[in-house]
Amino acid sequence: MLMTLTEVYSARGLARPGSVPFPVTIHALLYSWLWVPTVGLLGIYLILLFPDGRLPSRRWRPLAYLSGAVIVVESVVTFLMPGPLEGLREVQNPFGLEGQPWLATVGWVVLPLIPLCMLA
Repeated sequence: MLMTLTEVYSARGLARPGSVPFPVTIHALLYSWLWVPTVGLLGIYLILLFPDGRLPSRRWRPLAYLSGAVIVVESVVTFLMPGPLEGLREVQNPFGLEGQPWLATVGWVVLPLIPLCMLA
């Protein structure tokens, strides 16, 4: 719901400049990278910790730690990735590190680990 609200907010701000404050910044802060922790937490930890909120055994700890690291790394990389914002192709990421094009490579390497952690 927050992602949809942010998308509409930023679209309104770009369609009518001055109608809402900081539409691009709000979009970059909330919409562009918020999907990573949402998908990661629900897709991995909801299944891993079901039904009582505990890991099935100690052998699952490495997967839990790896999944947490993957979620954090992908969130940071997505937030700092230079280039156009997702959903706003003509607007550049205000938080993107333009001198660091390697972030896109790291993002594409780490991204497939999220579904692999879900499957594990």
